[in-house]
Amino acid sequence: MKIVSLGVGEAFDERYYNNSHLVISNEKVILLDCGYAISNQIWKYCPDVSFIDSIYISHLHADHCFGLPPLIVRMREEKRKKPLTIISMNNEKLKQIIKNGYPKALDNPPFKIEFIEVKPSKKIRLGTLDLTFAATSHSIPNLAVRLSNEKNIICYSGDGRDTDESRALYENADLVIHECYKIDESMEDHSSLIDLIPLISNQDIKHLFLTHIHRNSREKLIKYIQTKKYRNISIPNPMNIYLLE
Repeated sequence: MKIVSLGVGEAFDERYYNNSHLVISNEKVILLDCGYAISNQIWKYCPDVSFIDSIYISHLHADHCFGLPPLIVRMREEKRKKPLTIISMNNEKLKQIIKNGYPKALDNPPFKIEFIEVKPSKKIRLGTLDLTFAATSHSIPNLAVRLSNEKNIICYSGDGRDTDESRALYENADLVIHECYKIDESMEDHSSLIDLIPLISNQDIKHLFLTHIHRNSREKLIKYIQTKKYRNISIPNPMNIYLLE
């Protein structure tokens, strides 16, 4: 599998695009979150409107889903025919967000749009990938997701502090893409590095990506990780590509 980090930033960072990643397997291309800064990043990486098969939305904050309206409208304008699957925990609210951006975006689209609603512990299958979900602790409901096939396990936290359920979701993962807002501050709605370091050994995680870093903490966090020489922790930049065997 290949992971393309379209964006790695938090909601209000003027330098880095919203936290969003492509998971590219042999059969399916899945977009993890689509914030307001992401649709242009998608076109930069691949202008083919049929490239993405499925979109997963972890929660309904603007920096995670407001890129959906322009994404869908461009797919319409460029005559996409391939079906599109959109996965979230609240389809009706997500549809309203899309319609608020472009009122006719979902009216008789030239391609089938299937909305799948998920909840904690539910499992769905996309091609050869199994997806399971677990709630984190955030200011609004958020679901972390685990994507697995016979070879690889990739997890994506969305936003929020981990719960027992989300920590269990990450067990034995080849890669966990996790929000990390600060280094050592305790917060109710976000994770810090001190919260995440124990995950690596306790959940037997092979590699950890830190994303959604506070706009004033990124350089400090990079220097901290370099000083500590954490070999299995990385901070990706936009458009970085990570390959799994």
